[in-house]
Amino acid sequence: MADNFLIDWDKTGERFYENGVDHGILFIYDPVGVKVGEKTYNYAHGVAWNGLTAVNHSPEGADANDTYADNIKYISLRAAETFGYTIEALYSPTEFDECDGTIEAVPGVTVGQQNRKTFGFYHRSNVGTDTEGMEKYHKHHFIFGSTAAPSEHNYETVNDSPEPASLSWEVDTIPVNVGTLTIGGKQVEFKPTAKVTIDESRLDASGMTKLNALLALLRGTKGETSDADVQGVMPLPADIISMMAAEG
Repeated sequence: MADNFLIDWDKTGERFYENGVDHGILFIYDPVGVKVGEKTYNYAHGVAWNGLTAVNHSPEGADANDTYADNIKYISLRAAETFGYTIEALYSPTEFDECDGTIEAVPGVTVGQQNRKTFGFYHRSNVGTDTEGMEKYHKHHFIFGSTAAPSEHNYETVNDSPEPASLSWEVDTIPVNVGTLTIGGKQVEFKPTAKVTIDESRLDASGMTKLNALLALLRGTKGETSDADVQGVMPLPADIISMMAAEG
């Protein structure tokens, strides 16, 4: 007897999975902001973060707070959710030093235990399928309001099996405001957030065009001279949503 069910499992081409981390970009928070075109961006001065080995997202909170009445569980309220993450890498860009509590007093001389700067962070991960391989699509992760905690750096003697030192930073975030946006002709109210993710597997051709324009902002563009270069900047969550929701 032939099956006539709507749901089917493990169909060819629908076995999705995620892996990998690459294309990290660090953005230092600038309270004055950097103007690109007609808009000013606070997450600016974008630089490549090479040598990423892992980025671990760790949302916390949202615990249930149960209240009992009439001899039953009457209501269950959820606490606010927080977002933290860990960056693991073989190295960090020089621009990250001030985010890690280090200031260069004079060229080549750094001083630790200083104030830590707020930063934004972007990285990419892969979405693969059983038929297209592990880089069919990508997910693009935009993280805001980040501050890094002091980290442990281990220096070990060179032996007969040398390995590069692995560095890691635990990062906390403070959500940034999103507000009420018009999407598809409707008013949608968003709570503050520290993270926005764009999944290429959900985008059509128009969506990919918008995404490529957004990524061009992140990566910056080269001019004919160094004075004409446009540095990379990261838009705020409201701007990212508006760009991706725009018609056309």
